[in-house]
Formats: sequence, C-alpha cells, structure tokens
Amino acid sequence: MLDSVIAKRLTELLDDSRVRREIVEEMSALCAQKPPEMSIEAFGHEVARLILLQLHDRLRDECDHQLGRDSAPRAADPDHSPQHPIDFEYVLSGLLKGAEHDMLIGNLQMVRALGGAIAQRDTGTSEHNARVTLSSQRLGRAAGLNRHELRALMKGSFVHDIGKIGIPDHILRKADRLTGAEATEMRSHVVRGCEIIDGVRWLDEARPVVRHHHEKYDGSGYPDHLQHDNIPLAARIFAIADVFDALSSERPYKPASSYEETMHTIVAERGRHFDPGLLDTFVEMSREVYDDITCRSLDELDRMVVTDITEVFGVNPSSDVIATEEFKRRFARQ
Repeated sequence: MLDSVIAKRLTELLDDSRVRREIVEEMSALCAQKPPEMSIEAFGHEVARLILLQLHDRLRDECDHQLGRDSAPRAADPDHSPQHPIDFEYVLSGLLKGAEHDMLIGNLQMVRALGGAIAQRDTGTSEHNARVTLSSQRLGRAAGLNRHELRALMKGSFVHDIGKIGIPDHILRKADRLTGAEATEMRSHVVRGCEIIDGVRWLDEARPVVRHHHEKYDGSGYPDHLQHDNIPLAARIFAIADVFDALSSERPYKPASSYEETMHTIVAERGRHFDPGLLDTFVEMSREVYDDITCRSLDELDRMVVTDITEVFGVNPSSDVIATEEFKRRFARQ
C-alpha cells in the first residue's frame, strides 16, 4: 500500500514541468563532475538513479511521518533500491522527453506571442499572423509537404516579419505611397529578420520564409532576386498566403478587397510573382480558405492555430501537461 502511494506521488511530481526542469538542471550540474574514465551515458544513468532514489526516499519519509511512523534519515546510497525496483532508464528517458516537451511548448508560445506583437504593430491586429499561418499550412499540405516541412513552414509563418521590429512607425504605418528611400528601408526587414534569428537554432528552419517571402517567381523580388525553384518551396507557398491575406484584409492604409477582387489580382501574377503550380493548387482551395479563415475572430483563429500546432508538432501549446500518458501509467506500476 505504501509503495503504491509513493509511486502515485512520484508520478505526480514527475508530471510537473517545474520539477522536471529542476531534476534535469541538477543532472546537468552533476554530470559536469563526471570522472574521465566513465562514459557520459553511464555517468548520466547513475546520476539519474541517485536523484530518483533520493526523491523516492524523501517521499517515503514523508509518508512514514504522515502515518506516525518513526523513520531514521537515509543517506543516499547508490546500491539502495526501493522494494519495487525502478526502471531508471525508462524514467530517465521520460524525464528528458518531458523536458524536451516543456522546451518545445515554451518556444512555440514565445514565437507565437512575438509574431502576434509584430503583426499588431504593423497592421493594428495580431490576426494577420494567425491567418497566414493557417492558410499557408493548408496550401503546404495540398502541395505535399511532409510533417517536418510543415513544422519549418509554421515557424517561418510565426516570425516572417520579425525584422519589422527595426522599421520606424512613420514608414511601417504610413498610409500614403512610400518614397524610394522609405521603400528601401521597408525592404530591409527581411535581412534584419534573419539577423535577429541568427544563432537561434530552433528557428534555423524559419530562415527561408523570413528571408525569401518577398522574392518573386520571375526574379523581380527581394532581397536576392531568386527565380523559380531557386526560391525555397516554403517561401513560395508563404508568399501566396501572405499576399492573399494582405489583399483580403483591412490595413491602416487600405480597405479589404472582396474575394473576387483578391483572386483577380493574385491570378494576374501567375508566373510573375507566384509559382504557377502552387497558385493553381491555391486557386482550387481559395474560396474555402477565404470563407473559413478570413472573417474569423481572433479567438477563433487562435483555437484553429492551436489545433494545427498540435497536429504538426504533437503538443498542445495551451497546455503544460506532458502528453506521455503511457510513461505515467508505466512508471506508476514500477
């Protein structure tokens, strides 16, 4: 009975993201003391075993105290094991998977918030980022992107305009046509965006969209005047979603265009601005995209984005609960 109580409490603790982070941080600190003759794998296993035994014994002491039993303090002993041995390798893999899960959710929450803030400054609302994320994901699936490619496209969608942080408001939100110098300043946001995310390994995959979403199929875009298939596929997909949303939504400097007006403008750019094959695919789905995404409220869009994130990344960014139910069930039986 006591062992089952301890196992249940231990399972609850390991399901707490804060506790997982503390354990992983402690493991990292101890691994710095690794003897040179031991492999990092063997030492890491022993460290995890020791930490979990200490946690197990602490919980047993707490249970003894609550039950009114006397319990002498137990020194940490690598040879000591509870009545029902713990599968340390399995627990360690679960802890590391949990820490990775926490980090992924944190990254997703951060880039969503950052992208939304940038869109808010640019357009007056964060809905733009949600809409282009959703529509580019739909086109990406229709174009046959695999899950890894869809993840990269989503990361790029979230932070595609991050370089606009450095564009002054009098240019970014100007209602009239930009002067030549102002247009040059505005175009610099794609290069600035890559400079901002440079060194952030988790966003390496976002670079093609950040840098190249204003390239044009005929080579007349910027910053590198790439043509045809030399433009990364994710950037070609995103360019269609970005322009579609820019035309069909209201901006500080213009009213929203109707679906018919939007598509007339976009189709006229087939082979010039847009990849012909991708555009043909988008035309077939454009009415559904317009009806399902364009007029949604921000709350509705956010729920749709969370659904897409969960499908593509396998985690729910609105939850701090680790999704490894099988790990919890198996550990509870240790």
